[in-house]
Amino acid sequence: MDRWLGAITRTRMSIDHLLIAVRDLDVADQIEQGLRWIERVVVESGASCASTFTLPEWLHERRADLVTDDQIARWQRVVDLLVVAGDSRVADLAD
Repeated sequence: MDRWLGAITRTRMSIDHLLIAVRDLDVADQIEQGLRWIERVVVESGASCASTFTLPEWLHERRADLVTDDQIARWQRVVDLLVVAGDSRVADLAD
């Protein structure tokens, strides 16, 4: 996965494909590992993260599954990056 993440372009399509793969994991792995991958790609994608089709829905779905302070902080960073990039679909999740 690290090689794939290093090789992909940072586009909406890359984020959507990553989310499709992450959704195949059990919920605990989606939060523990998938969220790390998602954060990495979103941080590096700039404004293109605001046009993803799948990420806002996933962030809403997984909010209740966050357990640790680290998970909550990582999830919030992803939400904040989307809001800053102009994605109003997650504005209700921003602090």
